[in-house]
Amino acid sequence: MDMNYQKQFDRIIQSLSNSGGRIMLIGPSDSGKTTTAIKLLSRLQTRFNPIGFLDADIGQSCIGPPGTIGGAVYHGFNPDQDLESQAKSLRFAFIGSFTPMNCELRIISCLNHFFTFFADHKCRTVIIDTTGLIHGRNGLRLKRNKLDFVKPHHILFFTREEKDLLLFNLYSHMRNIIVHRLPASSAIRNRSLEIRRDYRLQRIGHYLHNSNSMVLNLPPFLEWRNDIVLRSTNDSALCKYLHKIMDQTIYFAAIASEQLLVVSDSWMYNHIELVKQKLGLSNIYFIRKQSLKNKLIAIEDTQFNLLTYGILDSIDFNEKKFVITGNKFNPKKAYILKIGMETINFC
Repeated sequence: MDMNYQKQFDRIIQSLSNSGGRIMLIGPSDSGKTTTAIKLLSRLQTRFNPIGFLDADIGQSCIGPPGTIGGAVYHGFNPDQDLESQAKSLRFAFIGSFTPMNCELRIISCLNHFFTFFADHKCRTVIIDTTGLIHGRNGLRLKRNKLDFVKPHHILFFTREEKDLLLFNLYSHMRNIIVHRLPASSAIRNRSLEIRRDYRLQRIGHYLHNSNSMVLNLPPFLEWRNDIVLRSTNDSALCKYLHKIMDQTIYFAAIASEQLLVVSDSWMYNHIELVKQKLGLSNIYFIRKQSLKNKLIAIEDTQFNLLTYGILDSIDFNEKKFVITGNKFNPKKAYILKIGMETINFC
């Protein structure tokens, strides 16, 4: 054991044991955040019972499948046992990406559900693990938005390099937050992209080991991205009209609020201005049909609880059917189908 790390960790445990609250772990990849989070759970669980764990590392998750945020409530904790099997209660939120890039809003919007979940289970202390994206404009913005929303009582900031120390100095001056610096343990080793990818594949395989191929009806309403909401049904007449202009098959087309969404075989940017003028549109968005295949999918109920998680095998807009590989669920409870970062409503 790295004596410097252990000495600092023991000192931090003393401080945390006095107050608890929301404890956020921030640091670069492979700095020991998850390992330390498990140690914290083990040491603090006897002091704060029940205790919550929020795993927001969507690419290297240990609670929930990859591409999700996971929450767990513990009334007892053994660091040598599986994290999920010993949880009193679990909750997952589907993000649809392995990286927080371009999905910051979705991540932040999910956090409110988790803190309601922890409050319902009377968790006075919650440990929050985060992604290793901390540097650059995107990293700073993501962490700043999380801090503004979570309002942690403690931050454990992990440092490996000089640039990490510069960030630590920035965070250490934040008001109403106790910031602890924890050097990365020398026992932690850098993981290659291949190792990270293999870990994700193993986790996905774990969640899909009892999966089935299911054919479902394609819902008639579409939401695309977080900032564009389209409520129009698929318009076959519009598809035929666009086919004539673009000279290719249009699988799906919908217009709302002067915005058009088109699903076709390829990007057709050269037709944007012409279609805008003819239909009086402000924006046109293209999705390649092929890009919708082999993506992570999730189906949720009206409370955004995860009903099934899997892979989108194929989608047929003409037959209004799609095929997914996932665990069986009650389709009557289905409210939202999420395909990566796209969202389709069932109502």
